[in-house]
This record gives sequence, structure tokens and C-alpha cells, in this order.
Amino acid sequence: MSKPTKTPRIHRALYALKKPLLDKIKDQTVLKLMRHNANVCPDEPALYSSPTRRYTALNAMSWHAVHLAAQQLAAYILSQEVTQQTVLIMSRNRPEHYIADLATLYSGNTPASIYTTLTAEQIAEILKTTRCPFMIVDDTTMFREAEKAIELVANQVTILLMAPAPRAQSTTSWAKAMQKGAQLLTTYQDRINHTITQSKPSQPACIIFTSGTTGKPKGAVLSHENVLFAAAGIQVVGTEHIPRAKLVSYLPLAHVFERVVGYYGWIYSRHTIYCTWSVNDLKTVLPRVKPNIFVGVPRIYEKIEQGIRAVFAKSILSALFEFAIANATCIRHHKQQQSISPMWRRYLHQLFTLILFNKIRRRIGLDHCRLCLSGSAPLDTEVIDFFGALNLDIVEGYGLTENSAPATVSWNDDLLRNVAAFFRSSGMKAPSYFVCAPGRVGLPMPGTKIQIDDHGAISVYGPHVFSGYLHDQRQTNAMLDKKWLRTGDIGRIHSSGELEIIGRKKDLIVLSNGKNIAPRHIESAIARHPLVAHVCLFGDDKAYLIAVICLRYDGGEKRYARTHGIRFKSRRQLAGNPAVQQLIRQQISSINQRFSRPEQVKYFHLTSDVWSTDSGELTPTLKLKRDVIHQRYTAQIQSIYDKHDPNQHHNGHD
Repeated sequence: MSKPTKTPRIHRALYALKKPLLDKIKDQTVLKLMRHNANVCPDEPALYSSPTRRYTALNAMSWHAVHLAAQQLAAYILSQEVTQQTVLIMSRNRPEHYIADLATLYSGNTPASIYTTLTAEQIAEILKTTRCPFMIVDDTTMFREAEKAIELVANQVTILLMAPAPRAQSTTSWAKAMQKGAQLLTTYQDRINHTITQSKPSQPACIIFTSGTTGKPKGAVLSHENVLFAAAGIQVVGTEHIPRAKLVSYLPLAHVFERVVGYYGWIYSRHTIYCTWSVNDLKTVLPRVKPNIFVGVPRIYEKIEQGIRAVFAKSILSALFEFAIANATCIRHHKQQQSISPMWRRYLHQLFTLILFNKIRRRIGLDHCRLCLSGSAPLDTEVIDFFGALNLDIVEGYGLTENSAPATVSWNDDLLRNVAAFFRSSGMKAPSYFVCAPGRVGLPMPGTKIQIDDHGAISVYGPHVFSGYLHDQRQTNAMLDKKWLRTGDIGRIHSSGELEIIGRKKDLIVLSNGKNIAPRHIESAIARHPLVAHVCLFGDDKAYLIAVICLRYDGGEKRYARTHGIRFKSRRQLAGNPAVQQLIRQQISSINQRFSRPEQVKYFHLTSDVWSTDSGELTPTLKLKRDVIHQRYTAQIQSIYDKHDPNQHHNGHD
């Protein structure tokens, strides 16, 4: 590791909380905590689900019921002579997913949830890596992919299907497995109890496969100490003063962000989880559940903002709404600069909150929300300001799968009070008042160290850092340096102690003049146009940047087109419409003024394709797969460079 930067005083203070946090989880495991919850609050609701996507009827499962069901399924798994193995779970967020995960642990195995959108070839790679003998699968569509995957590998794999099982020798339905498990529980009860009691913090709690923006997914092995230290840190920072909080579970449990907050946090803090069928159901589910904690990735927050703005764009209140947002943003910026905004602005904000913002929060179902968390990728500061205007402060976290999600967090008033209380309860002096600057990802989580070497590379250290990848010592050695995690990100630590992410090292675009360009903040700025869904920049070894732009095809484009007198019957017509091209050109021209000359986008290509996880351009957490996009649009990208003289500086459309 290159020479690190000097550690700020506030970092040392936060790292000193490592021991009090470790004391909170001493000798604990996920298994022991689950059994404890079932004993101390057996009848309290733990999981809710709905048989319909309208979410009109709810089925509740208590902590005791979840614990019992997990033991019954564990008995069935043990009867199949599956122990000390990896069990793959391919399922949406439903109660059975939680039960399957716990049952895998209770039976002495290690769970690995995988994305429901994986192809047979991708599943086969994971089967080879894990040498998995047992899979638990949600529905018949996933079952077909799993069957194809098994045909591609040599190992014998039994499938447990949550839906009614087809007549296959190696397949059992969930209902039959649970029935048999209930009958066998007395036979295996002592063995299950022994597994729970003897479980150790150093043992694996799960294997999480990286989403694979480049290359093959790798299986990060996270221990009970890793995930519970992360969950305890999140509780201390944000959730401790929201007892029995309600969360909506919709992000994939195969992703570390949802898994740590919505699964291990659920067990550690005894939250109540509301399972949804799909991210597309949030519009229906949120107003019915009214969660206290909301967890989202940037694209979710962006879509909520776009939806709200689209409603007001065609309203007579449009100008008033925009002024109210601008007024609230001005107050927010004054606070960030530790200055006082004019009294008239504060009075107006109180008025707008009463007559406008409260109604918006109620309409989207976040009127009871006390904590909004965002992770997985940087969130545009304009989105943060928009939700801040609605009195919904979004707390950004930064981290990787390999450090169990949170490494840093952007602090707000509530979080500062929570951490200060933990300092005092631990017999330590709390740090002074602090306001996070926009565009930064905040300070280290309690018990975490952050280092920047002389090349700008970020490394993370703490009890939440993993021990390695499954059966892959070479990749483990590449990621770990004396227990310091090499994140692959480039950043800087400001004098305040805040971390700023410049970009992923692998995402940096190196122009022909040697200038390094971090693309994400430029892409995010362009993508704020109401017609734009995704933007991917290119320019390696070239004189300037170009953008491949995917337009919105989710209904929002129709509302926008009507407002601007644009007519189209197909996606191809929309992308090829001269008026649309001019609107995007104007957006890019406006954005370019905010960036240095090498960071300015010269030309762009509008595609009529829809980018999604199914078609392969996006990861399950909606990040760009740059290599895939580059491969798909190689001809269009090259034709732009072939067509234009590098010395031209105006925007154009290919």
C-alpha cells in the first residue's frame, strides 16, 4: 500500500467506537439473535406479505412463526444430508426467502442469495464456484433457468421450488418440504439447537456475489461478526431511536445493501418487514405501509422525483411548486455553509410545508418516514436537495459488498445526535457539531478506518471487512492488504474529515491528452432531463467525450412529449425526432458550462433501445454495465468519431 494520508482527528474519535460496538455484538450470531427474538417477543409481527400486488390484504408472520418455519425447513434440509455446504436461494423478497436463509444457517450450511434475473450460464458459473448441492427457487421461470444451469455443470443439484413443483426426480415443492420438515423436527431438534448454540461470530453468515459490472461475479464470504457489526453501526447511527420500525423490502436480498439493512438489521433491531412483489409496486405499497425507514438506490429516488415533477408540470401550481423547492434548497445551502437564511425564507418554507410538502409526502407514502437511506452508487446533489425540500433528508452511505455495505455515511442532525448519545453512553466525549457538505459521502462509520494513498486510492479497515472470496485466493490477495480493503475507488479526504468519491478507478476515462475523467457526475447531470433514463460516456484514447443516451420509455416520456407538442408512435420515432434531439442538445450545452473543457460532452447518440437488467445493460442495482454498452454501441460510437473533426466544439447528434 502506498503512503496514506494523515488521519483526521474526527476519524480517530469515530474509530474509537469500535470496542463499544463489538461489545454490543459480543459472541452473537444471526442464529442466536433470531432465537432470542422468537423467545422475547414471540407474537410480535416480524414479516408481512400480500397475496396480491394491490397490497389490499396482508398476511403476518410472528417472530415465533418465522423461527419455527426455519427450523422445520432446516430439518428437511438435514434429511437430504446437506450440511456444511453452500445453498443457493433464487427468489424475490418474500417471507419464504427469509425463512430459507435462516433454515440454511440452522442446518449448518451457508446461504447465498442470487439475483432472480441471472441467466442459466451465470447460474452455472455460481454453481461451479460454490459446488452447491441444493437450490431453493421461487417460481417456474427461475426453475427453468436453474434446470438449464444444472445441465451445464457436473455436480448433482436438488431443487426446492416455492411454487408447486413439476414432476422431476430432483425437485420438491415448498409445501411438501415444510410438511416433511414438521414431521422430522423432533428427530433433528437437538442437532439444530446445537448448531444455533455453538455458532461463532467468525463463521460464515452468507456468501454475496458481486453484481458483476465487469467480469465474472465473485463470492464474498461475510461472517456473522462482519454483518452484525455493520447492522449495529447502522442502528447506532440511524435506527436506534426508531423502535419497531417498518421497512419495505423490495431491493434484491442478493445485494449487500438490502441484505444488511433489511435482513440483518431486521433481526438485530427487530424491525418489521413488508415484503413486496417488485420494485414496480412501490407506488402502491408505500402509501399503504407508510414506512419509518426507506432504503433506496439512486435510480429509485430519481424516479420518485421525476414522478412528482411530472404531476406538477401539468398543474397550475407548477410555478409555485418550483419556487417552493428553490426556496427550501436555498435554506438548505445556507445551513450547509453554517449561515442563517433570511427569516422570510424560513417562514415561507413552513407555509409551503403545511400546504404543499406534507401532502406530497403523504401521497408518496413517506409522511411517517424518519430515515431515508441511499447506497450502491452516488446520488446527485440536486436529488438530495429535492427530497430535503420535502423535509426528507437522504442519508448517503458509501461502501462495498466486501465491507458489508457501510464504510462512510453523510451525517445530518438526527444522526449526529444519535452518535453523540452513543459516545456519551460509552464514556467518551462526542465530537463537535458537524454539517456534511454536498457531493461528499460523509465520515467513517463508527469503528471504521478510511485511508487514501498518494495515488488517491481508497482503502477501508474494520471488523466489517470480509476475509476473502470463496475458493479464490488470487482475487482475495488483490483486494486485501494486511486486512485493509482496496476499494478500487479514487477519492480525497477533506480537512473536515469528509470523504469525497472522485470515481471508480476502472470507470475512469483517459483521453488522448492523458486527462482522467470520472464520468458518473457528468452522466448524472445529463440524466436529470425528464426525457433521459440513462447516460453512458465514452472517450478512452480519444480527443473528447461522447455520450450514448437511453431515453425514458416508462410513460413519463409521453407526458413530457404532450407538454412540448412532440408526437411519436414508437421509441424509434421519439429518438429520431429533431425536436427531441434539440432538447437533449440544449441540456448538454447547459451542463457543459459547469465542467472543465476536457469534461464537456461534444456529441451524443440517442438510442431507441430500453436498457434493463434483462437486456444486460444494467446490474440488478441499476448500475451501468459499461463494457456491455460499449460492445453493443461500438459501431455508433466509432461512426461519431469518424464523422467529426476532433477540433470541433459544438454538440451534435449522430
